Amino acid sequence: MASKEEKALEELDVRPGDVVRTDYRGGERKGHVVEVATSTTEHPHPPKVIFERERPGQPSKEVAHNPSTLEKVE
Repeated sequence: MASKEEKALEELDVRPGDVVRTDYRGGERKGHVVEVATSTTEHPHPPKVIFERERPGQPSKEVAHNPSTLEKVE
């Protein structure tokens, strides 16, 4: 049986290069997907969507979020 996060990942249908966003601490995180981690060799707590967080005036940073918290930006 698929978990809530596995179902969300399937529905989200993201691939490397896609742009995703999520609400985070009163603001938002947004960036390009680098990897979709589906096994423990890729991330300790899969499934996760790993993307480069972009912020004006700051270097990008790789962050990982549960698929259920993300939305795809067109």
